[in-house]
Amino acid sequence: MGEPANMAPTRFAAIRCLLQATRPSMAREPHPLLQAERLQAYITHGILRMEEVLNIWNQRAGLTLNDHLCQTALHASYHQHIWRHRGEGIFQDIQKRSHTLQYQSTIPADIRMAATGVLPIDPCIRQLYQTGFLHHTQMQWLAAYIVHLRKIDWRVGARWMYGHLLGGDLAHLHLAWQKVAGTTGQAPMLFNADTMGLSPEGDAAAWLDYPFAHMVELANSPATLPHPVLRPLPQREPPLLAHPPAKNITQKATLPSLAHADVCLIHPWSLGPRPRQSLAIGVLHLPFHMRFPWSQTRWEFVLARMQQICDAIWIGDLNHCHRWLEEANTVYSQATLNPGYREALDVAGVISLEASGALPDPGYPCASFDGYLQHLRRACPNLMTAPLAGQIARLHRQEAAVTKAAYPDS
Repeated sequence: MGEPANMAPTRFAAIRCLLQATRPSMAREPHPLLQAERLQAYITHGILRMEEVLNIWNQRAGLTLNDHLCQTALHASYHQHIWRHRGEGIFQDIQKRSHTLQYQSTIPADIRMAATGVLPIDPCIRQLYQTGFLHHTQMQWLAAYIVHLRKIDWRVGARWMYGHLLGGDLAHLHLAWQKVAGTTGQAPMLFNADTMGLSPEGDAAAWLDYPFAHMVELANSPATLPHPVLRPLPQREPPLLAHPPAKNITQKATLPSLAHADVCLIHPWSLGPRPRQSLAIGVLHLPFHMRFPWSQTRWEFVLARMQQICDAIWIGDLNHCHRWLEEANTVYSQATLNPGYREALDVAGVISLEASGALPDPGYPCASFDGYLQHLRRACPNLMTAPLAGQIARLHRQEAAVTKAAYPDS
């Protein structure tokens, strides 16, 4: 279900992906807005900043904060905003559920091997493994099936998915899974054939034919759906690694002297343009990756970018590099909320800088995405009106879509 990502970790590839997301043809792809999910990998790792994404879409395509594509991309920024105010609270239930059901703490083998026998679920898992991407509705289907119908703890599912997504973001995934699980104060999210827009055939997808009321009853009871014995040829799950593959760390492993140098520490979420007039050292804090391991594809993506922009790459426990960093004149790094990295950089006395051009934060936790969006509309009025070039591009895009609909075979 799709080809491997093959995404180049470069600014050129990121900008190209950014512009492709606004093409009229995107609306007719099998998974609409999947290009936006690919774009998220560049945003998550700091190769692109959200503000420049919105500005380019505004200037070149005429999109504003009222457009669905901009709002889809902004959900990750909203979840980062919640993370900033709640801290590690996002990894726990935001609100207690009304029931006291017992949930499993592991992902069963039939799910890991895409052998559940449920037609909409198995193809999604295969796509996740093969490409590193899922459309956000596919994420919701998977999460609803795993949490409500198989009674697996949402945290376990979120971490499993995080490891395999190329653009996985801790806050975005954990809060999205909480929304599906119903631990954010909203009703749990459930799906059946009608709500998914599917027409299941045969016993393999029989659960989709349940009335929605029965799905709700299942979600609120200890019962789980029966699942078949593993099929003869299940999908093998790619391993999740707590350490970068050895073949990817042979270059730039020799650490330079930092004496009297201005040093910028480049972590996996700050892979933008190389800092000027500074010694750039890539850092990989292994305690974080032991807690949140990655697929080999994601390791290769991050390390390839680090090889491009760093003078050397340091791998280990950042808590043990104080003496080495003390040699430098100044040491600074882009601020990060990722646990382990944040604390270790603070202890080491590294100056934390916000990313240039970051979206303005309200300074208080917004109760909803709509509230966060209203703040941005006030704080960034330039993103509410498209310039003439953008308006023309938007008109051409609309005309192309109408022509294609009228003459699909042209």
